[in-house]
Amino acid sequence: MAFVLGSIEQRRLGTVSQICFEAYADIEDRFRLLARNEGPSGNFRVFKNSEVARELLEILLKTEWAYGVIAFIDEEPVGCGFLCLKESIASVGPLFVAPRYQGRGVGRALLGHLIEYADLKQLKSVRLIQDACALGALALATSLGFEVKAQLMSMRQHGGSPNIRKIRRFTESDVTRLEALAKRVCPDERLLPTLGLALNRPSFFECDPLIHEQDGRISGYLIPGTLGHGMAESSDIAITLVNHAVWQYPFTDTRFMCFMTNSDLYRRIQNLNSEPIRPFVLMVRGHFEPIRGNWLPPLFCS
Repeated sequence: MAFVLGSIEQRRLGTVSQICFEAYADIEDRFRLLARNEGPSGNFRVFKNSEVARELLEILLKTEWAYGVIAFIDEEPVGCGFLCLKESIASVGPLFVAPRYQGRGVGRALLGHLIEYADLKQLKSVRLIQDACALGALALATSLGFEVKAQLMSMRQHGGSPNIRKIRRFTESDVTRLEALAKRVCPDERLLPTLGLALNRPSFFECDPLIHEQDGRISGYLIPGTLGHGMAESSDIAITLVNHAVWQYPFTDTRFMCFMTNSDLYRRIQNLNSEPIRPFVLMVRGHFEPIRGNWLPPLFCS
């Protein structure tokens, strides 16, 4: 069945958002069949509904740091992919294909097109955080030149504790100071453009971003949730932020991603009342610098 690639139009956004929700829900439903004893039903959703997916896609369409493409069959949208740009590094995602059209080469065409766009821009590295249970997607990315560079785990902690003196809500004036934090903690990373979005509290960020401040300087931040992220000067600060988030938002999605290759932080989180939810891998095409620092990455725009 022939398909074509084209640009994303606003009038198609409702259909594309529904495909996004259904595609990720399909993967999550199959994953829960394999690991149904690891948590209550519903806790694995990346997107709660198509409206949350639409909100994220609308933001990506409006920004200068994201590039998107859509796949059509007989003028019907069947898949979509985005590339998020950070200077010389790009990251893939979200990328999705309608469940009934999977296995027909649509995903390969979308990912291949995004790679060609990155090469055209002469980017030195393209990243992809991939669900480790999606074996077909792993094989596809590998066939297109991606290599597994690190393992991650989506985690959920139970029973947090507060630290009112050192943790507060993120404000607009913190952005510049967070740039300095990023340079100290993860010099090979760039402060994510999605951090600025958190000020407007889109619904996919269910919790207020949290700032850890000591000795007059910002020493860590955390946006809790599947699409959130964080960074800290030490594993102690990272754990303090996670504990505070669970305490402050006890009935909200406060999941976070942790690199298993950061053995100190991962081991300490495991020793807390934490539950591993689902494994992921960081795949890279091109140049790769090992991840340094206490970096809790997002699922997309990494």
